[in-house]
Amino acid sequence: MKRFLPFLVMLLSHISFAQWIQTTEPYDRRSINVLGVYGSMLFAGIEGGGVFVTDDFGNSWSTMGKGLTESHISSLTVSNNNLFVGTQMGVFLFNSNDSSWTPLGPFTNYIKALASSDTMLFAATSGSGVYRSTNSGTSWTPVNSGLEDLWVRNLSMSNGGIFAGTQSKGVYRSTNNGTSWSAVNTGLEGLWVYSLMAHDSAIFVGTSEGIFYSTDNGAMWYDGDSGITANIVTCFAEHDGVSFAGTAGNGVFLSNDHGIHWTAWKYGLNNGYVSSLTAYGEFLFAGTGQDWIWRRSLSELMTTVERSEIQSPDRLVLHQNYPNPFNPTTTISFSLPSRSFVSLKVLDVIGREITTLVYEELSAGDHTRQWTPSNMSSGVYFYRLQAGSFSETKELILMR
Repeated sequence: MKRFLPFLVMLLSHISFAQWIQTTEPYDRRSINVLGVYGSMLFAGIEGGGVFVTDDFGNSWSTMGKGLTESHISSLTVSNNNLFVGTQMGVFLFNSNDSSWTPLGPFTNYIKALASSDTMLFAATSGSGVYRSTNSGTSWTPVNSGLEDLWVRNLSMSNGGIFAGTQSKGVYRSTNNGTSWSAVNTGLEGLWVYSLMAHDSAIFVGTSEGIFYSTDNGAMWYDGDSGITANIVTCFAEHDGVSFAGTAGNGVFLSNDHGIHWTAWKYGLNNGYVSSLTAYGEFLFAGTGQDWIWRRSLSELMTTVERSEIQSPDRLVLHQNYPNPFNPTTTISFSLPSRSFVSLKVLDVIGREITTLVYEELSAGDHTRQWTPSNMSSGVYFYRLQAGSFSETKELILMR
């Protein structure tokens, strides 16, 4: 028995480590609307509870600043080393010298989202569209040309521009800092946008019809529901090439292939409704609807697979290749609901076969193949998957 005790302690320690852990609660259980990092601190914006901050990874929390006259916090961003929060009654700037808050802007609508790049600051409102400030929030100008829905719920910026998710008209993109907007909804199902995250390799959006991803700055959207067992994706986060999605009722999922496949990462998370996500230090933090804030070690990404969540797909799916356009290599993924004989071929624009990537019987589950063309010119090509009576063809673009 004595020999067994050290092993039992080690086993229990591993089990408690490989799961979500609730951080210390300083407040009654209200919804955590937003999480964000500023310097060495993690901030939490509360629905009706103001702003809380921790500098020890959630072991202790404290209220943040004085003069914040609105307690319904919906968004936050850091611009030019300044912290801004969006509230039900406008934008506030945090003054680090005296830990106070200063109200900014002409806003009378709920600030649903904030985004920033250097000194450029954007605010999305519930009914008045998008505002832009070029002087760290001192003055604001509405920038809504081309924006057909002024109820803007999400903002996110990348090298491809600034993206806005709306309440009823899908996603819009601006490549000139908001001066004009264009709808980018090709392939997007459901135009009510719940969540949006843009970074340089992919863009993710959660709509009323599920999760979608784009690898070409919104020119085309593809179904990213593979492995997601929830209807609504409420938030996204990204860390070191891994994407995370928080859902309304089924916890957190992760993807390491830019949104093609997702795996549950929710063990130990009591509340399945995840309202906000962010990476801070060595942890991923999740804000929930009623159970405060939880954290999980990011190092588990290398070791943790929640096998109880892995199931064979219920239908055959051919995914869009990634990246696309590409040079020199691209990856093609597909999912089989049962063991099948599979043919995967690459064709040119007039249907001539270029190469065969798969011609064999494969087991049920997810499969990937890479294509690295040699002596091929830039242009449009196609890849065709055949398995039994199923046949589907998708386009890919080689750019030399």
